Amino acid sequence: MKKLFAVLSLSLIGAFCLSGCGVPKVSASLDKNDVKLPDCPNENEFTKVITYESFSKAVVYEKINKALSNAKYNIYFIGNGVEVDSIAIASVDKKGERIGACKTKIKAIGNPMFGMNGDQMTYIRGRTSYTSMSVSIYEYDPISNSTKKGNFSAKYHMDIPASDVKGVGSFFGDVAAENPNIVNPYFFIDTLKENGVISDSKTVIKTKKVDNITYYLVQFSSDFLTPLCVSENTFIIAMYNKSIYGMKLKSKYYLESNPETFLYSGVTLMPFTGTLKDVPTSFGGYEMTMEEYFKALQDRIVEILK
Repeated sequence: MKKLFAVLSLSLIGAFCLSGCGVPKVSASLDKNDVKLPDCPNENEFTKVITYESFSKAVVYEKINKALSNAKYNIYFIGNGVEVDSIAIASVDKKGERIGACKTKIKAIGNPMFGMNGDQMTYIRGRTSYTSMSVSIYEYDPISNSTKKGNFSAKYHMDIPASDVKGVGSFFGDVAAENPNIVNPYFFIDTLKENGVISDSKTVIKTKKVDNITYYLVQFSSDFLTPLCVSENTFIIAMYNKSIYGMKLKSKYYLESNPETFLYSGVTLMPFTGTLKDVPTSFGGYEMTMEEYFKALQDRIVEILK
């Protein structure tokens, strides 16, 4: 997967909103992970199977789609020796322009010989995303018992593809229309309106109520997931009365070129009713394109490891 490195290094984000009393509010802080569904049942706790008709009455696609404007996310991505952990918010400003912000920690895992650690901050304004990234790179040489180290910091921008209708796909690693599905809850949400997929006899919908929250587990068929290189998938929508309460998506991917190599992703979303501040209106220093950035990063890694 040629875009794996980009997917690992880019932030992730998306959107949901909710109205209704009795629903906890998340903060506007990217330093606080209050995006949690603590009472969300495990898959094996969903025992009641319902029909697509029952599901569609409770979870109306048009209502969900309209609600996709404000949300806070906790997102992770694990693969190829890197763990990406993000807190993100998507919203709109007073003029109605799409804005977003995502704070990310990058941590090397599972490979003591080579790795990369760092921080990343990504903003969205309009149809462009802007990323600043600072990483430290290391390689351990067991022969000489020494470690080569170096740093790299840079900024870049990316035009959001026209195919990304909602304008926030770049935070999910959607660097081009050819790779729209990795770690992207929009894809699974949009699938809800495709009755031929969701009501396939091989797709099962289950529900469980906890207190005043009704959870829906959608178990897509392997016929649907396999072409996406998804071997395991958990997709849960939570409703409070007739409003969206939150969503949880966990997926296990495999590389088509190497089915023994797996990538793991997860997104938990909750409504954001606050105000997203501090998204700049101008972005000096982000002239580099994403392609130029990754070429510069590659060159720096080669330089460090000489």
